[in-house]
Amino acid sequence: MITLVNSLEAEGVFDRDAVRLLVGAFDDAWQQLMASGAAFADVHEREVAREIIAKHIIQLARLGERDQRSLAESALIELANANLPADSKPRTD
Repeated sequence: MITLVNSLEAEGVFDRDAVRLLVGAFDDAWQQLMASGAAFADVHEREVAREIIAKHIIQLARLGERDQRSLAESALIELANANLPADSKPRTD
């Protein structure tokens, strides 16, 4: 996430405060996902999930969203709706 966001900062897309916000939203989303007991079949599926979360947060931020909680929650919903194998989706119980 930080590499992707830093590249966008370097391009002038986000300022430092926005970068901190995006990284915070990503970290919040990932912590919530791990706390949910999500399991991934392999490292690749884990990285795909991280990429989905990161890209969704960045997309919303480009549209002007700056609420860290909203960014994190929306990214988790996006991940839940992604076409990942069933054993790599977060549990909903």
